[in-house]
Amino acid sequence: STSSTTSTRPTTTTHTSVRDGSRIPHRLVFMHRFDLLAPDGEGASHKWDLFRANVLSTVGLYSAHWNETACSSEGSLAGAALPRCMTVRFLNDTGCREAIRLAEHRLVRFFDKEPKGKFKADICR
Repeated sequence: STSSTTSTRPTTTTHTSVRDGSRIPHRLVFMHRFDLLAPDGEGASHKWDLFRANVLSTVGLYSAHWNETACSSEGSLAGAALPRCMTVRFLNDTGCREAIRLAEHRLVRFFDKEPKGKFKADICR
């Protein structure tokens, strides 16, 4: 979920997707105040362990179902090392606002006025 706390810098963990002819991208998008998987960010704090475990479980389930690996930008650029990988991305308020602006700019004002993170996440999705 997204918090009503606004960051000035978009936070994203984006991994490149590589697929054989799939028309629907295998992409997981998480929304939170910060990237829970960033090793050195605020989300690395132990107080977020349950949230991080939930995210990792979700990524693992989809990875197994899609028979793909969530790979880093560096790994996906290697090509042969990780031939099939899914996209995993984190968006904070700033990243959501930008994604909304690109998809349907008229929703940005509703996103900005919403105080509850769970509803901001709904708008972002």
